[in-house]
Amino acid sequence: MMRRDICSHRSFWIWAAATITVGFQLLLGCGSGTQGSDATGAPAEPTGAEVGTVRTDWWFSKPPAGTEFEVVAFTGSSECVRFNRVEVEESAQVITIHAYVDLVSNANCTDDYTIHAEDVRLSEPIGDRAIVGCFAPGSGLRAWDLDHLPSNSDCTARVRDITGLESSA
Repeated sequence: MMRRDICSHRSFWIWAAATITVGFQLLLGCGSGTQGSDATGAPAEPTGAEVGTVRTDWWFSKPPAGTEFEVVAFTGSSECVRFNRVEVEESAQVITIHAYVDLVSNANCTDDYTIHAEDVRLSEPIGDRAIVGCFAPGSGLRAWDLDHLPSNSDCTARVRDITGLESSA
């Protein structure tokens, strides 16, 4: 009977790589770096590098139309993150909207999912203009249950009902 070492099988290495990859992604995804708990189970706190104002994900509560609509910003942990502002820049072709939050130091971070709704008023109707800016960069705060596309991707279809989500306001 021929005995083979399990580590010499290609399927073992594929399984090992997949297991490590999934485990690493779970570690990164849990709390998005600003929430969750440490090794003792206590809520994690932002480190000095994470403290400050960063961009956050946002979406529309209803399909945008006209000159006024609502933008919903992801604020994450109610104890570690505070809504800061929404900025709007308009050109003839593009409307760029960025939402910002403040990451707060020395707070007991929680794993709750909070949002902040903000009314936006444009100088002219949306018309044929693209709306961009709803996807936070990797250095920002990302909603863990939303897809993330390049920051210049069109946001008009990123509509999500906020009924049942907790507001940070």
